[in-house]
Amino acid sequence: MLRPNTRRAGLVVAIAAGLLPATIAYDLGQDTTLCWRTTVSVSGSTERENCNGAEVVIDKGSLSNPLKEQREHDVQYEVHIPHALKARPGLTHCNVHSCFRRVGFCTPFVEHSPDLAIHSPQLDHIVLNGSGYAKVKSTISLDSGEYTIIAHVSWLDLNGVKHDMARATIRDVEPANNLAVVYGLSIVGGVVALVCLLASCCGLRWVMNRHKELVAIKEKNKTDRRKRVARVLQQNQNLAYPMCLISYSDFKAIGKLITHEEARERGLLRVIDTVESVREAAKTGYVIFISHQWIGQDEPDFDMQHFHCICSSIEALQNDFVKSDKLIADTDEDTRESLQVLPNVTSQWTSRMEHKDSVLASWAAPEAGTMLTAFLNGKTGSLSSQNGQRRSLDKSTRTRNSKDDETWVWIDYTSVPQRLSTLKLLSIQSLPIYAGLSTYFLIVTPPVENYDIGQTFDLRTYLHRGWCRLECWARFLQSTDRVFVAVGSERNFCLKDVHHEASIFRTFMAVFTADFNDVQDKKQLVDTVVTLYGHMFHRRFSLDKHMQASWKRVHADKHKFFPRSYFHDLIEIAEELVEGGAFLSST
Repeated sequence: MLRPNTRRAGLVVAIAAGLLPATIAYDLGQDTTLCWRTTVSVSGSTERENCNGAEVVIDKGSLSNPLKEQREHDVQYEVHIPHALKARPGLTHCNVHSCFRRVGFCTPFVEHSPDLAIHSPQLDHIVLNGSGYAKVKSTISLDSGEYTIIAHVSWLDLNGVKHDMARATIRDVEPANNLAVVYGLSIVGGVVALVCLLASCCGLRWVMNRHKELVAIKEKNKTDRRKRVARVLQQNQNLAYPMCLISYSDFKAIGKLITHEEARERGLLRVIDTVESVREAAKTGYVIFISHQWIGQDEPDFDMQHFHCICSSIEALQNDFVKSDKLIADTDEDTRESLQVLPNVTSQWTSRMEHKDSVLASWAAPEAGTMLTAFLNGKTGSLSSQNGQRRSLDKSTRTRNSKDDETWVWIDYTSVPQRLSTLKLLSIQSLPIYAGLSTYFLIVTPPVENYDIGQTFDLRTYLHRGWCRLECWARFLQSTDRVFVAVGSERNFCLKDVHHEASIFRTFMAVFTADFNDVQDKKQLVDTVVTLYGHMFHRRFSLDKHMQASWKRVHADKHKFFPRSYFHDLIEIAEELVEGGAFLSST
């Protein structure tokens, strides 16, 4: 730091006398802005001028009095140049000069006389705003003494004339009491050290105990999650809620979809309590699982198009697939057992549908998107009556079939409790059993227009629904055979084998990236999805080609399909438990 002296005090006084009338000077106690102009064309002569509203204002509150020696202090000051003065926006020079008061008058023009004054670094990046104002901050550090501190600003007008402005404030600078500072710091340091020592003694035990508690909580949570996964992996061994079916004869007679509660009150439900009983029901009769998309917020089928499509699909199976008992008579005992067919079943429909080799051969027709095969004549086409014409879905043409009482229907609106959410959740947990053990799985997706919301519902929108994807996964986990997709209009529909709809296999496991009317439903599905994933992981080496492709796609990007915000590490725990043989049974 430079220390000013008085060798040129007389020079400064002379300069001041030449540049400023003695009656107006901040050194005489006037709190005012002084201005000068320098005309370059006149050999750089500098003379006093009227400020004409231009001014520099020091924020005196930013400087304490007295100041402390050898400490940095910020001097804040504001510049205002009226538009009438036609100043260029950029200020060419801003800084702070500090003169010992014994020097006499302190002007901006002693910056090149370090023995008379010291100054802060020049700031040349300050720009006036649209109103002609600018705020500036300079930093000074002074030795002890009595000072006149001035804020100095230079600017150019549009004609290139240089203008200087300055304003002063008086401040004393106290010498630093280094010994007191040392003592003070020593005392403060001792107190801090004592506090730290006490904190270490008293707090270390708390920190260690808290750490142990957190570790214990983390381990307990991990243990609880392992128990949770182990429990849900066993859900396929028992029904959390009975499987509730309605006979097709009653379903057709009612003429529309009805709620679970109404069907229960009317005594129309067949309630099956055990997994073994579900298997038996699928052998002795035919259980058809209906998967469809609700086309209204509270009413799943407001115009009955799904109802008519369901009936036509079931009757197509009954009437077009069954022609004789010959196939069952030709099937050996081992094949019948593998097909879950009882030897004494004489139903023509049963005989025809349980002949797995013929079914698979017919379903595997090379044409993508073909109708189901008319098995007796080996021709491929739509499910139709014997004269080759498509059957109408009109209710008036629908008559009672002798197989209606052997056909049982599972459909969510009628088979799942609608009023009590707790019972609904239990039923959802049993979906893998309902869908997996049903004889047939029917996806119903006729194009339906909901004029209230201006949206068409069809197979494309079905595949975007989370609940629909979940039902497909629950079925495909057991088998992709005997799965049909009903598409087309009310009077022009067809059944497709699901293997001809590749889009279903691309999306069915992406439950948590699908659409839900209520996103809270996702939380209810976590355990069910963990169950499905665990069993699929268990069977990953024996999946058919369609399921293998889906499995590889999902396993390569598990975090996308099973978000951590919902699953945490449940998927990894499921894999660990399955690898360790946590469960071996399956439905």
